[in-house]
Amino acid sequence: MTVEQEVIMPQPDHEGTYHSRGTVYSWGRTARKLTEPAFKQVLRGATQDIIAVDLCSSYPLYREIMIGQHKQRRAAQAKKAVALFANAALYSGVENAPAGLDAKDLAALRGVFRNEDITRGLFEGAVFDVLMSPPPPEERTAEIVSSRILDRFLNSDRTIGEAIEPPESIRGAKGSWIYITSISRHVHLWELLNSILKGATYSFLAEAASYIGSYLVEENKLKNVTFISLDCEPLRRMTQAANAREGFPPRMRRTLFFKAAGNRKNGHIMANVLYLPFRQDSIAFFTNTEGWPYDFGEEGEANRNVAQQISIQLAPGGKAVFFPWEMKDNSFKSRSLLRSIERMWEGDGLAIEKEEYDKEQIKAEMSDRELMLAEHSPLFRFPGKFTVLTLSKPLPAAA
Repeated sequence: MTVEQEVIMPQPDHEGTYHSRGTVYSWGRTARKLTEPAFKQVLRGATQDIIAVDLCSSYPLYREIMIGQHKQRRAAQAKKAVALFANAALYSGVENAPAGLDAKDLAALRGVFRNEDITRGLFEGAVFDVLMSPPPPEERTAEIVSSRILDRFLNSDRTIGEAIEPPESIRGAKGSWIYITSISRHVHLWELLNSILKGATYSFLAEAASYIGSYLVEENKLKNVTFISLDCEPLRRMTQAANAREGFPPRMRRTLFFKAAGNRKNGHIMANVLYLPFRQDSIAFFTNTEGWPYDFGEEGEANRNVAQQISIQLAPGGKAVFFPWEMKDNSFKSRSLLRSIERMWEGDGLAIEKEEYDKEQIKAEMSDRELMLAEHSPLFRFPGKFTVLTLSKPLPAAA
């Protein structure tokens, strides 16, 4: 079942123009730093699959950053799962060796896994594939997951790759990022192992798949996470604007990360924020940076309508993060309107947390591109503090 079938409701046509139109004006690193702690809380507490939606996304850099962070977590989990198997299977003595391997075979395999060569990389690449595309929830049993991992082992010819972008960047420098991808090795895991294990290759891979599959199921590592960007503008138009001369700098446009953001298959929906198209209790995480309620001014009915939809569509245990919720020392937005929305949410049983940041505090964490963006942002023309609001929907009380 696709995300569209699972969470998106059929929508009637609505007359009138959209209140805000996004193009290249989009946040990335700053939005992630302000929202990721809340997302990690949702991820840790979730027992089911997660859908996260970024509202009024503009060109969806934030979505792609969150996808990238998720891939990094999955890559780390794949490497840990393979390391756990290697430790359990290869260092417990010949009497406990998988597939009846002898001391010579075990010694050869220890070298393979200890030196982290291409063979180990092909193991990790296969597990990574399953983590990124797990079976549907009803099929996440140890037996089915192990079978899927074994199938990937038997066909594995790709390892997990990392690209530091932009290409001239130094790893970890402000404004750089790691892009996780797959690397074709033009050799199969089966071929490399068979040169060592001969007739025991299949049995060894089957035991490895069984161990790792059971571990992933027992540790609840197979939750599927889907990130969606939503904007009233067609992604094609935003992509054209982002690639135009007045859009993003050339060095950024050449990156895999930037190109992935413009791929609709990565999860973009064209919709009006006034009519959010999701089913009740279906979205685990909502985010919005400098879109709502900022671009709605003091229009009470429109703002309360969006707030009510968020309350209904947010899943139990889910969170929503909005920045800026308000800006101190200015009258751009009606504080009485914001308070009325907060009271409505509290009446629905939702919890509200607020955290204040000053302008210079936020700017200190920005990349060079975001600093240029901030110079054109109406937000940064106001003195005083910005408020980040985090909304939490509690889980149902136990019977």
